[in-house]
Amino acid sequence: MAIGVARNAPWLHQFDQSITQLIRDPITNSKSAYFISITTLGNTTSIIGVALIFIIGWAIYKKSISYPSWLVLNLAIGSGLLNFTVKQIFRRPRPTIKHLVEQGGFSFPSGHSMGSMILFSSIAFLLIISIRRTSIKWIIALIAAFLILSVGISRIYVGVHFPSDVLGGFALGFAWIAFAIAYFDKWINYVTTKLKLK
Repeated sequence: MAIGVARNAPWLHQFDQSITQLIRDPITNSKSAYFISITTLGNTTSIIGVALIFIIGWAIYKKSISYPSWLVLNLAIGSGLLNFTVKQIFRRPRPTIKHLVEQGGFSFPSGHSMGSMILFSSIAFLLIISIRRTSIKWIIALIAAFLILSVGISRIYVGVHFPSDVLGGFALGFAWIAFAIAYFDKWINYVTTKLKLK
């Protein structure tokens, strides 16, 4: 996907155009109201807000901040630094179609898609490893998947991202989550022994 963006590949243009048309046509008031509200879940303010609610809730209920510290690290490096860096490398302009929301900056990869992937996957992971009932684990995973996909689709519908931006954001966010989960135990061991966090 990244190679296609870098080379402005014709196949990628065709892919983006067909998927965009599928999602946006027709544009209706009801669809616009839904997707405009959903797309705010992936912005920086919402991500920070949801993360803070989770951290405070976890600290009160579990009386611990070691697990949420992993979430903060994921968001700061993955959703923040990594996304900004990749955007600066590719510097892809946003679609020229009508935007239903205001959005500046570069297009690839989608920060909302990547941020929602990292945020909701991280929260789902922390909840799933802390809950015993399998049925509840599945419910948490399905809710997280629904929110992630909804934010991604909304970015295409409101006209500020190409489908390849969204897929690129999902892929990069998922890769970061996989890396973070692989080092989860080491991070928790570090914060509990070195930083003395409970």
